[in-house]
Amino acid sequence: MLTTAASAPLPERLAELQRGIRALLVELQPDAVAVERVFFQNNVRTAMSVGQASGVILAESASAARTSCSTRRRR
Repeated sequence: MLTTAASAPLPERLAELQRGIRALLVELQPDAVAVERVFFQNNVRTAMSVGQASGVILAESASAARTSCSTRRRR
């Protein structure tokens, strides 16, 4: 599990996430990466942060030449 300090500025948190994802892709060599699309109704700020983090993961997956997809959670 990757975590970042909630008190850190967003750009630093995203950069830390990027480094962690990159390291995991190198270590695990997955054939594919899936990122769940999360639906938010009330908290726009949280939705934006989750969207930015998902974007970092998808971009790193693409850079590592891994098949990536974004999926919707089943309810």
